[in-house]
Amino acid sequence: MVEIFASAVVAAPIDRVWALAGDWAGISKWHPFVEKSELGDGAPANDAGAIRVCTLVNSARLKETQVERSDQSYMYAYSITEAPMPMKSHKGTVQLRPVTDGDETYVEWKITFEADESVSGAIKSMFEEAIPEGLAALKSKFA
Repeated sequence: MVEIFASAVVAAPIDRVWALAGDWAGISKWHPFVEKSELGDGAPANDAGAIRVCTLVNSARLKETQVERSDQSYMYAYSITEAPMPMKSHKGTVQLRPVTDGDETYVEWKITFEADESVSGAIKSMFEEAIPEGLAALKSKFA
């Protein structure tokens, strides 16, 4: 199992950050690698079971299913179910927490997956670029 983790502190209250980062179908509003995101078939946008289809800036297409969500805990977990990368057992988790020393938000993003050894390094490198870039872009929305 490969694990990638990144975090950031966003200079905004948690409810404001969650309104943007927690919008399941709205990742294209803040992540620079996602050109377009829309709801697929499945549950409503902010429920477990919701499907989003993302078209990336390199034209790759991802289909993701939200497997867990708690608006009270400012968290969602998802799985990539269709992707050009040959991986399995993917799980991503986005978790927000209030920073108690100021009106800021701590955001963490964790991804785990399995892949053949011949491609796992390349997939890990892709996520190691995409996650911090996404968090940096999220921070910039509140700068």
